Amino acid sequence: MEQTDGGDAVERSGLQPRRPALLAFIVVAAGMVLDRYCDVGITIWLSLAACCLPVLLFTGSSTQRTRSAALCLLLVAVGAARHHLFWSVRQSDNISTLAHHEPALIRLRGQALAEPEIRPAEHSATIPDWMQLDQTVVPVRCLQVNDEGTWHNISGNVRLSVSGHLLGVQAGDELDLTGVISLPQPPQNPGDIDYRDYLRAQGLDAVVMVNHPLAIKTVHPHRGAWWSLINWRNGLRRQCD
Repeated sequence: MEQTDGGDAVERSGLQPRRPALLAFIVVAAGMVLDRYCDVGITIWLSLAACCLPVLLFTGSSTQRTRSAALCLLLVAVGAARHHLFWSVRQSDNISTLAHHEPALIRLRGQALAEPEIRPAEHSATIPDWMQLDQTVVPVRCLQVNDEGTWHNISGNVRLSVSGHLLGVQAGDELDLTGVISLPQPPQNPGDIDYRDYLRAQGLDAVVMVNHPLAIKTVHPHRGAWWSLINWRNGLRRQCD
């Protein structure tokens, strides 16, 4: 007589197989959502995680429900703390401290985090010809800012938008640019997209606009195997397209 394996037995019994990785992902995601919409400091999340760890480490298997509850709370706290660090915590020298809703002139050095993306201009009879320019968009990690001839270290990421085609720039290149920096305007009407939240979800703290590609210079080309791998992948994607 053939013996059925455990998978067949589970299937015939109507029971669903356990998927602990999927459940853990869902619980961590729930913690991120909680932090996004609840005004809770990171100290609370870290304290919750610290309280759950001893329960997992020092309780026996006889209290399985308690251990499961502690594990769920720990994963919620980890997800919430991770989201809090990404969404709410910025260093004191973050680029957003220099940005306001009114554009201001800035000279910046930073590193391109991706290959520049060229976005075709919108052509319309209501838009003047001189405004119908393609835009180049690229995320940039801020390294230094020039203040009256002196360079100061700076942190954070910005969305660089250039009027025209920014050519010859690859991911990992260090750039020297002059443009205007600003924060996105808040939503004007209920239901409008909050563009600042949209950028923050991508890890971007402000917007830098440059009127011409010639206002951007490549100071140092990309270095290291990581950036070479990313640019090789980008080149492969272009060939496939």
